Amino acid sequence: MSLMKTQQRSIFIVVLLLRFIFPPLSGAETRLTVLYINEYHGTALPDEDGRGGLAYQATVINQIRAKEKNVLLLNSGDLLVGTLMSAVFRGVPDVLAMNLMKFDAVTVGNHEFDFGLNAFQNLRDLARFPFLSANLVTDENLIKPWMIREFDGLTVAVIGLTTVETREIIDPTVAKQMTILDPIPVARQIVQSLKDQADLIIALTHQDNADDLALAKAVPEIDVIVGGHTEGFEGLLTVNQPTPVKKLQNPPTLYVKTHRLGKTLGKLDLTVENGKILSAQVENIPIDSRILPPDEEVAHLLKFYSDQLTRKLDTTIGKAQVELNGERHVIRSQESNLGNLIADIIRHDTQTEISFVNAGSIRSSIKEGEITLGDLYRVFPFVGNTVVTFKLDGEAIWEALENSVSQVEKSAGRFLQVSGLTYTYDPKAPLGHRILEVKVNGTPLAPGQIYSVSTTNYLAEGGDGYIVFQQNRKDYMDTKIRLIDLLTDYVQKAKILTPRMEGRIVKK
Repeated sequence: MSLMKTQQRSIFIVVLLLRFIFPPLSGAETRLTVLYINEYHGTALPDEDGRGGLAYQATVINQIRAKEKNVLLLNSGDLLVGTLMSAVFRGVPDVLAMNLMKFDAVTVGNHEFDFGLNAFQNLRDLARFPFLSANLVTDENLIKPWMIREFDGLTVAVIGLTTVETREIIDPTVAKQMTILDPIPVARQIVQSLKDQADLIIALTHQDNADDLALAKAVPEIDVIVGGHTEGFEGLLTVNQPTPVKKLQNPPTLYVKTHRLGKTLGKLDLTVENGKILSAQVENIPIDSRILPPDEEVAHLLKFYSDQLTRKLDTTIGKAQVELNGERHVIRSQESNLGNLIADIIRHDTQTEISFVNAGSIRSSIKEGEITLGDLYRVFPFVGNTVVTFKLDGEAIWEALENSVSQVEKSAGRFLQVSGLTYTYDPKAPLGHRILEVKVNGTPLAPGQIYSVSTTNYLAEGGDGYIVFQQNRKDYMDTKIRLIDLLTDYVQKAKILTPRMEGRIVKK
């Protein structure tokens, strides 16, 4: 036997002995860093104060990846609507930028369907990451329920879950094309199927805090819940820890949610051993474009789209002699001069007696002074909504107004701005009994009388809980005129806007 073969055999024997004496440490600790964005809403660029922006988030993400070996990058949904870029390009630049940033997964939010199912499918096809939701089921299987990633022998499963409110708040024509299930039974079933495949289970959700905490209590096998849909918070929560803290040892199901609109990047550092979280530490990292340098590749991509957007939307089309108030806390609970203006434009164009606009579709104010096309897109980014007309009896109109104020304490988007009628309501009265008085053109609403109504196709098809429209309307007609086009045409012709408060909505 040659010397070389003898040495090779000796080395082989030594290796076997070492593996026998010192077996692999299957219980070795693994560090995992989970990064996450909440309620993104098209904020590809920094806001007016320089906060947020994907190019600056990318810089922070790259810095963390340079330090940490195992990084999971998530987005809890609502990629669309909230900015001009999102309204005009329908999420394409956002998804392309997120591809460059190497996102691992995005949960499907309710706003993913604002431009229809085909537009969502286009984004899904563009994405190099999966859109997840286990409780949204489509005939075409457009949405994956979960995904698995490996990190140094640590198997991590991510399950997507979406709020059941999606049934009421997305375009009803889209809702008809999917089944929306209760997240808790779905999560419980999937966790059972994954427990032998994954060391760590993360639920990436798009629902309210109360629903996430209920999920944590009902399905304790979930290790981490990364939340979305509403404003975030500082620290870690568990079912046993109602006050957020920055660090926990040996925790039960963890719940984290960073702040909205990309202004912070959530960072959760976990130490895991044998599928058990030994320690957890969280922080929300501010994203400030005044301090951070942009990632050049992401910035270059977004500049291309931003330049196109500027050329399109900087055209002045009119002038506001007063500020037009579309602030969320105002327009979702009381009369607004901007709400009056939009409802009036619809009613006058359609020549109906009454017009309704859901406050949730009005997303911004317009300052006193020149009005650009971009201002209108900021106010009304739901560019696919069309104007419709139908007939409705007084009883159904009263029921619709009860729906309008049924969630006013939550500042829900179903609150109606109106034209052609006035109503008085008591927000403290029991549900279904909050409307106190309704008048149409100064005359009390007659339950049996038929009235002509105009609104958007979104509401007419039952969106925001307005099933009463869908079930009771007569002589329905879709004008096929986009509301954004109607608003633009009106402003260009009127030149000067001076809408007033007129006592249309009175809160007792």
